[in-house]
Amino acid sequence: MRVRVLVLFLLLSLAGCLREVSATTWAPKDVVCPLCKTVNTFMDVMSYGSYIYQWPERFQFIFWPLTDTNVLYSCKKCRLTAFMWDFVEIPKEKLPAIKARLDTLALKPVEGEYTKVPMSARLDIAAEVYSIVGQDETFWCKFYRVKGYHYEAEKKEVDAAAARAKALEICQRQLAVKESAGTY
Repeated sequence: MRVRVLVLFLLLSLAGCLREVSATTWAPKDVVCPLCKTVNTFMDVMSYGSYIYQWPERFQFIFWPLTDTNVLYSCKKCRLTAFMWDFVEIPKEKLPAIKARLDTLALKPVEGEYTKVPMSARLDIAAEVYSIVGQDETFWCKFYRVKGYHYEAEKKEVDAAAARAKALEICQRQLAVKESAGTY
């Protein structure tokens, strides 16, 4: 009987650690900034599993890797900031306007890892970049949900609520458009 209780205890203990056991893995990757040509070391996805879709963030309709601080690349020199899948794909014709906007923000180069820059700061810069690149309302709805998630993680509840309210406003506008039915 004691062996059964011990086995049950161990199984329950292991079940509580499943998120940690079901980890994602990242590895450093050198990426050339399309704006200033600086070589940055960013983290790149190596592995993950379907368990990511069971994480509680799904209730906010946000899924990994958007919940990870590695996902938002930011150049250490010029501070060009975008999601990892967009960073090197920014249209070349948009780069002069992006550079001009970043120059007006008077951002200083960053020493060390890009992940040391708070997500809230990187998201604010990314919003400037994406406003020039031009994105549709579906993108912005997701962007503001992600912004709310990361602001909350930094204990910036008022800013998180404002970002989520903006996402809700965009979503409601989209739901009113018949062509958007089923998109969200």
